[in-house]
Amino acid sequence: HIALTLRSNYDDIRFTDDDGTTTLNHWVESKTDGDVATFWVKVADSLDSNQNVFIYYGNGAGTTASDGPNTFVFFDDFESGSIDGAKWTLVDGTGWSVETGRLKGTNTTGRIQSVAAFSAPLAFLAKVQTQTLATNGQTTGGFWASTADSFGLLEHPGGTPSNYYLYCLFSLKSVTPFAETS
Repeated sequence: HIALTLRSNYDDIRFTDDDGTTTLNHWVESKTDGDVATFWVKVADSLDSNQNVFIYYGNGAGTTASDGPNTFVFFDDFESGSIDGAKWTLVDGTGWSVETGRLKGTNTTGRIQSVAAFSAPLAFLAKVQTQTLATNGQTTGGFWASTADSFGLLEHPGGTPSNYYLYCLFSLKSVTPFAETS
């Protein structure tokens, strides 16, 4: 039934709050036309209790409303083809570039961090493809305040990396600074 009215490219999909009227921002993470799509929806209500979200489809003239920047507190899919200086600080720009919508790092000393600062609760999601591991390992993503106060995913050499995508999801309910010892 849904296939008869849903556009095969999913551009006609809309989400609303439980009032059925208030449009909710969403982003299409991935899709295979006519088969499957993954959506992220920004809800207006607290997630501490059950919430109703309605999905609408069937507008043959509908154009995509996918909007990452309005769905997330911070978003960059690097589709602009360059590192956006309004979003990112190149702490050490050695080896950083953007190619075909992907941020590429090729040096073990390079570091990039968001201009914006965030406080808990928060989550961080990255889609990472590793082709070569640094000799001493590399941090793929995470939270950083200083070299003594950080949390992230360390990929450490232990064999040959496979050419795959890894989804990294970090979530913090609260942030407690690391204790320093003397």
